[in-house]
Amino acid sequence: MGKRGSIIGGVGLLFGCYILTLFWISGKQNPYLVQIDAKQDYFMIDREWVGEEFEIPVVIHNTSWKAIAAEFRISLSYHLYALNQEEQTLLSIENIRTEPGQILPGEQKEVSMRITVPLEKGVYIFYVDLLEEGVTWYSERGTKTKPIVVEVI
Repeated sequence: MGKRGSIIGGVGLLFGCYILTLFWISGKQNPYLVQIDAKQDYFMIDREWVGEEFEIPVVIHNTSWKAIAAEFRISLSYHLYALNQEEQTLLSIENIRTEPGQILPGEQKEVSMRITVPLEKGVYIFYVDLLEEGVTWYSERGTKTKPIVVEVI
């Protein structure tokens, strides 16, 4: 291979490295990628709690490059579904908010998420999600929601 072939090979190698770098950076640039877990994913709640606030412990692991903090108007909330014979029915998206406090990139924190216990007996699924008020739900940008089943008895 001559001088020209070496130059073309070098340019191809540089271009390949450039493309790989772009893929690596693009994965790191999404500020909405976090991991949400729960210490427990099923709760039985007595009817005496109907309409009241109840706390569910969740763990947020900030895998993005952006801090989660009140100054960015970031809250923890949920999408509420009723479960009837294997079918889920959306009941509400706009629900009570919980301030998670500050969670820096790479950190994780346990947060007591507040929910409002549904008014009727039955099985409900609370899909836990973060949101940046007025901007987006994190699930709309790639974060997987955490389903927590609550049975009101």
